[in-house]
Amino acid sequence: LLMISAATEAQIKSAKSGAWGADTTWVGGIVPGANDDVLIDTSNTVTVNIANAVCKNLTVKGTVTFPDVNALGITVNGDLLVEATGKFNTYSSGSPLGIRYQTIELKKNLTVLAGGSFDMRRGSGATVGVGRVVFSGTENSIISLSQTIYGSSVEEFNSVVINKTGAAKVVLASGNLYQNNNSTNAPDTLVLINGVIETGTNTWVHLATGGTSIQGASQNSYIYGKVGRGITNSGGNASREFPIGSATKYRPLTVRVAGPANATGHYVWAQLKEANANTGSSAFTGGIDKVSAIRHYEVGYLQNAGTAAAMPSYGFIMSYTNDDGVNAGNMDLRVAYSKDGRATWNGVGPVNDTTKFINAYSTTPSDSIAPHISIGTGTSIFVALARATGTTTNPLEVAAKKAQFAMQPKAKAFGTVKVGETKFDSVYVLNIGDDTLRISDISSTTGDFVSTENTLTIAPGATVVLKVFFEPQSTGAKNAFIIFTHNGPTAKDTLTVSGTGDPAVSVRPEGYVPSAFMVHQNYPNPFNPETAIAFELPARAAVTVEVFTLLGNSVALLQNGMMNAGVHTVRWNADSRPSGIYFYRVTAGSTTITKRMMLLK
Repeated sequence: LLMISAATEAQIKSAKSGAWGADTTWVGGIVPGANDDVLIDTSNTVTVNIANAVCKNLTVKGTVTFPDVNALGITVNGDLLVEATGKFNTYSSGSPLGIRYQTIELKKNLTVLAGGSFDMRRGSGATVGVGRVVFSGTENSIISLSQTIYGSSVEEFNSVVINKTGAAKVVLASGNLYQNNNSTNAPDTLVLINGVIETGTNTWVHLATGGTSIQGASQNSYIYGKVGRGITNSGGNASREFPIGSATKYRPLTVRVAGPANATGHYVWAQLKEANANTGSSAFTGGIDKVSAIRHYEVGYLQNAGTAAAMPSYGFIMSYTNDDGVNAGNMDLRVAYSKDGRATWNGVGPVNDTTKFINAYSTTPSDSIAPHISIGTGTSIFVALARATGTTTNPLEVAAKKAQFAMQPKAKAFGTVKVGETKFDSVYVLNIGDDTLRISDISSTTGDFVSTENTLTIAPGATVVLKVFFEPQSTGAKNAFIIFTHNGPTAKDTLTVSGTGDPAVSVRPEGYVPSAFMVHQNYPNPFNPETAIAFELPARAAVTVEVFTLLGNSVALLQNGMMNAGVHTVRWNADSRPSGIYFYRVTAGSTTITKRMMLLK
């Protein structure tokens, strides 16, 4: 009898239309739990009638809706998929008897296929059912929509909350996301708590006509990409702050417009571009001679369902910090705009604003622009920081990163060492710059001194300990330089080294018999490619001489057999081995001595 067991996650399917919290709604009579995948079958309508409905993955082929009851909700711990026949809305049809707020919390992905609908505002006026969609959890949420134009009953969001954990984000992978334009009854809001929204080539459009409908933007939560904001329907001046930034930096922009009347559904959009605002041949007017080489903004307008074919703008408020190439305490910072694809930049003040760094970022406003800049539907302009003609107080560019070589100490004295013997000491090589230090060559002016490395790569702020060996080839005073060739500003730096070679131990007389087993340091050391290993035997013995890597792997057997008493030497040619530290082990009878040597090519 073969028994096979497998742990599978349960999938619960709707059996008929009914309430989520009723066991009769589900095949098997079990109300879904947090780890259950749920399928709402075609022709079934399941009404979320409890405040804590929950499941893992939810697939909607039929309909999910809410009753005429306030403060209900569902949490989807996995993915929510609305298929082509599916509908997910906040009220079945018509209008509820009052304002009904429901919560839909999504931990992972939201996908709405073509033909399906996701409608978070049902009803009208003060009798409306709205859904607040909360994106939470530790994983990215990928939003895939099928619509690129606004459809009030197809893909319509009301309020959205971004409250991800850690570095998780919300990614608008396809389609344009529209939050409706209501600013009075159950107004739509975009609440940014934690997590960046990435839109890619798509647009997140917040159509609400109120200026405070987007809340909480900060370095922890903003929009990386294109975001649209609705403009007043009644006409008149309005300011809209766009909570935008790059992949790593929050840099909001405020656009001031003279909104035309009777233009329901129109919106202004903006996005930050991390690139030089100067095309390389840009011209400058209005008292400026440079625009930001770091970043700039693109601002556009879409008539959408409105009647106004253009949006007049009369100014901007730019944000900046010290990494925008701006220095504090001067009045030379300006705002500029371009209407011709950045071919010409026009300065528009201010002339009396002193630069400063406060809070997360500082701002500077342009002067009021007259006549207004007209942005036609489907077109865009560009906005950037600029500087006053003839000034250099604000470079508007980031200084190029550079490596910076440093060494401690800058000189080493090794004292007296016998010819044929080796002494080593250490120096600290530091990179005190903000770019990677690459040392392409480390060489000595004489063969008496040598370093353990030929090249080094050191990260910004890091330190490497470098060993330098003194091995006098002859007697007398020795002076030399260890030369470091690198990519730092100085290109070459030197370590001054000195020492004295002392005569070697006198040669032993003929017939000399050692009194004890002894293994000498190999010579030369470091070596390339050959070295000699000497040892002394007080009596005839079985001898093995073997070479090992740092990992203990044997790479050479130099001797394996009987040897008479006396002084013996074996040689190792390491021509085929890579540079590095090796160990040689000499065993005579039951006694073993191991020493270290360095191959330096």
